[in-house]
Amino acid sequence: MQPDVIASRHSPIETPVAPLPNKSDAVESNRESLFEHVAWAYALCREYLFRDDTERMIAVLWPRSESQLQWARERAAALGLTNCSFERVNALRLSCPEADFHILIASRLFTILPEPNRVVAQMYRVLKPGGRCFVAEPRYAYWASIPLFAMWLLAGVTRFKNGYCEPRKAMVFSAQAFENLFPTQPWKQIKTWQDGRYQYAVCEKA
Repeated sequence: MQPDVIASRHSPIETPVAPLPNKSDAVESNRESLFEHVAWAYALCREYLFRDDTERMIAVLWPRSESQLQWARERAAALGLTNCSFERVNALRLSCPEADFHILIASRLFTILPEPNRVVAQMYRVLKPGGRCFVAEPRYAYWASIPLFAMWLLAGVTRFKNGYCEPRKAMVFSAQAFENLFPTQPWKQIKTWQDGRYQYAVCEKA
């Protein structure tokens, strides 16, 4: 599964994934994504190295519901699910209209993005009034960079065309920088906290 921005409506559930760096469209169109070429390496790291935050997301976003996050595209297909859809978009320039979603989830998204403030602004824009976003980010660069290192290594061994759009090292925020990221938008309520190797934020739009 790629680093994902999961934008959730009541039905269907939209899942924009694989954000692109802020470069010209001409350059972007000629560069591949590691998450497409060696996606299995990230999936392996996600399964065995990363924390599963599904229960935390449910507890925070749906405290009185049995709703669950949808699985990735391949798992949804394997299970025969028909009430979810997936779409690749640029997290820096979401194609969604304003006030379109009730819930947004960003898990390890900011580790590969060059302009996090633009992403937060996009998240705010596409949320409905009263909508909430859940953000989970790693706290340590070494740990967060393992999937990128593995994918770059495999890409170099197997095939290397004209470069890839992902960085070679993950970007992580200090506790203060992470906390300062969200007040750039006029949220009604912001809550941030740390737990082990991760830090979290839940923001509610007025």
